[in-house]
Amino acid sequence: MLLFSWLIGANALQAQIYDPGAAGALGALEGLRQLQAAREGMPPVELRVYGERDHDVFLGCLNCSEISQESMKNPISIYGAAISPKSLFNRLSLYRNSFSSQSACNKLATDPPVVVDAQGHYYGLLTLNPLNPKRTQYRAIAGWLDALCAGLLDK
Repeated sequence: MLLFSWLIGANALQAQIYDPGAAGALGALEGLRQLQAAREGMPPVELRVYGERDHDVFLGCLNCSEISQESMKNPISIYGAAISPKSLFNRLSLYRNSFSSQSACNKLATDPPVVVDAQGHYYGLLTLNPLNPKRTQYRAIAGWLDALCAGLLDK
């Protein structure tokens, strides 16, 4: 039953299961997690977004569970609220408005947010600029950003 609910959950990439008697099952679940991530075009790791010129301001977790306080999908977290200055869901924030040099939604931004994982692996910039060679190459991330900046994901 646990495996089934993991597979149909709203965010299969963030299933965290601990059962000391099921080491083999955990390996199988990790394999399923990676397969699901590959199908979605998203890396099978927790993706963290950072803003500012030096990318030292945490803007939330892109693919965490909706109930995580770090999740950008959590509408009551500072990273997912439509009124938070650290939220990409706030149309007026530095990281989303169409004029800021740090905005993911400004095609001319010089310092858009960056996507990395907990180990520091780089997944590209969150920018609408298709000519920026550092723009994320992950279709799922770029598609999410396109939808966000078009207002299709507004809460």
